[in-house]
Amino acid sequence: MSKRSLIKTIGLLQVIEKEGFPAYIAGPCLERILTGNEFNRCEIITEASFCVLKSIFPDLQSPQDSGAESSPEDIRTAQLVLKDKNACMTVNFHTGLAIRAYLDSCIFTCDAAAMNRKEEWIERHDGKHDLLHKTIDTIEDPKALFQRDPVTMMTTIRYAAESGFTIADRVRNASRKYAGLLRKAAPAVREQIRDDFITILTSDHAGHGLEMLGMTDTLQAIIGLRRARIMKTAELRAFKDLWTEMDNLPNERLERICMFYLCFEGRNMAELAEQLPYDDEVMSRIQDAQKYLPRISMIRKKQSLLDLIDEIGLDRYRFLDRLTIDQAKAYGLSDKKSRERAKLLADQ
Repeated sequence: MSKRSLIKTIGLLQVIEKEGFPAYIAGPCLERILTGNEFNRCEIITEASFCVLKSIFPDLQSPQDSGAESSPEDIRTAQLVLKDKNACMTVNFHTGLAIRAYLDSCIFTCDAAAMNRKEEWIERHDGKHDLLHKTIDTIEDPKALFQRDPVTMMTTIRYAAESGFTIADRVRNASRKYAGLLRKAAPAVREQIRDDFITILTSDHAGHGLEMLGMTDTLQAIIGLRRARIMKTAELRAFKDLWTEMDNLPNERLERICMFYLCFEGRNMAELAEQLPYDDEVMSRIQDAQKYLPRISMIRKKQSLLDLIDEIGLDRYRFLDRLTIDQAKAYGLSDKKSRERAKLLADQ
């Protein structure tokens, strides 16, 4: 009970229980609790409705549409961000849900465990064991699960990227066998694949998530089967370097998306990105990277730099310059050219 994040979370449970509703801690943060470590994200399961929680925590936000056609009583997920001078913690609430119903709904064994404010555990499917061993395994046979719901393969990798947990061998093997089903997914499912992929890229363990995309053969859902199967030596090396260094790069969504596609030889970036339904902003940044990064790398004179900025604008140039810095970090290259360009601009 000495860890600051645990004390905060226990305090939330106590406040909810004072209103007459049971509440439990769940999710990957339980592994941090079991090993005596701090955490910055947790899940709370409670029978209290969104309205009740909102009255307790005025800053509570719901990611769901709560407009005229959606009653607050129908909201099932909500988020609270706790900040102080030392740390920031995100609390995800699952509202109006009994703990046993939550455990019955779990896909992964490591999720099938929860703890109350008295540190009493309730679990199924050896959930506590898999938490301690940081293992992501499915409750259902993964072959049957992935055939019925292929997008769960991406959910598994997203979980790995968010938690840093290892995917069980039988789950990885099943993903390799059925990854092709993701390429045949309906448009709505492609949107889910895109959203999961962006979450992977921006998670705390994004490098691990990228590695799992390669090891489970689900990379084909992102860049297409042909490209995933015939990656060139340089592309394979760049992809491995990226997953090794990704966690050390700025966690900026657009930069990380572009960095991923830069692995596959810049001239093919936009074509590969069309495999997923990105919005115009993402596609515009990718097209800029494909078109202008080779030109930026050749700039030596101030006038050439000014001409480029006149053509595309300072904001677009600065984004591309940040990409060159990210590339230098990821691939162990010098950022000398970026510094030289910055000096040319400063001398303007």
